[in-house]
Amino acid sequence: MPGVEISVEFQGRERHVLAYFVDPDAEELGALVRRSREDRKRRAEEIAEKLAALGVEIDAAETNRRARGAATRAHMARALKEAGYVATSQEAFERWLLEGRPAYAPRRLPSLREAALAAKRAGGVVALAHPTGFDEEDIRAVVEEGVEAIEATHPSIKRARSRELRRIAEKYFLHVVGGSDYHGAPSDESNFGAYAVREEAIDKMLEWRERRPPVGVAPKDDPPDVLN
Repeated sequence: MPGVEISVEFQGRERHVLAYFVDPDAEELGALVRRSREDRKRRAEEIAEKLAALGVEIDAAETNRRARGAATRAHMARALKEAGYVATSQEAFERWLLEGRPAYAPRRLPSLREAALAAKRAGGVVALAHPTGFDEEDIRAVVEEGVEAIEATHPSIKRARSRELRRIAEKYFLHVVGGSDYHGAPSDESNFGAYAVREEAIDKMLEWRERRPPVGVAPKDDPPDVLN
């Protein structure tokens, strides 16, 4: 199942969306992902510069290389831990990397609508990932931006919250997805394969993908008010 996780801006904050069944060779989506990777690399360099001004030295180029070209804040936190500046990655975030901390650097993100359009034009089904802090009105708002599914199974989502998300998904005709959110960190290995959805949920997404109306090509400067 080809897919991609994309960081987006929604309501002034960074959020994540998942796109399932995308064409890996789709030009528009590929360009968006490449821009995101380049911005992540830029941010790593900016964080390293801010840390250096505080007397904390890490090699941004090496950290980017080890992250296969685009280091996240998690990679930077691990580099700080390995260099002996902190005991844990969480400590690195709390001291320097969280928003409002001295080495924080913001991302330059595509909007949720922009990412949803690119993913749909690539044949993808668009899901809101790990919707922490989203109430029903927030979820209704992301639906209006093009989201078609919601992640209701995730290590951070408790059973009661999962039931609530499934209720909201049913109300707004959203598909339900889930997963371990495993990105290779040793601390996450116990989650790998432990979170999933039923196979019929995937079948329903594929059926929807096949009968969904085509997504028109939107003008670059004037996205449509209603997404297919």
